Amino acid sequence: MQISDGKDRTILSVSGGEVRDAVWSAANHFIVFTVSSPGVPGQVFAARFPPGSGLPDNHWIEITNRANYSRRPVWSGDGRSIFYLSNRDGFWCIWKQQFDPVRGRSIGKPISIFHFHDFKQSPAEISGDMFGLSAAGDSLYLNLAEFGGTIFVGKLVRESPLSHIK
Repeated sequence: MQISDGKDRTILSVSGGEVRDAVWSAANHFIVFTVSSPGVPGQVFAARFPPGSGLPDNHWIEITNRANYSRRPVWSGDGRSIFYLSNRDGFWCIWKQQFDPVRGRSIGKPISIFHFHDFKQSPAEISGDMFGLSAAGDSLYLNLAEFGGTIFVGKLVRESPLSHIK
């Protein structure tokens, strides 16, 4: 990540794991990100990251639990909600976690925003690196895979080889 001096540097890391999907909020001065490590494919955290500080706070706030795979967190415009993709109900669905930026903690339980329990349209078939989620105004934008097919039903009529001769 580039900081104000223009130099690239690592600002978040975890031993034996990977940090990705980092998104900073100008509204609340927190960064939200996903951590993957052995046995935990994706857990969302937030950390205070005031402008000019150079590094986020080393106290990471747990947004999702370790038991469910979550990814691609994004902030709402006002910095009071985090939207993310999670399989917490067995399907890849969009969830929202309310966040108190003054106290630096999540509020209440996750709220389901949109369920993709029908595989006709779902983010499930999109690889993690290709999936995108963003928030703007009162809308969320994401890409989905759509599957469909057609089955034609008809009756085959067997004609006699001589039926076309008159």
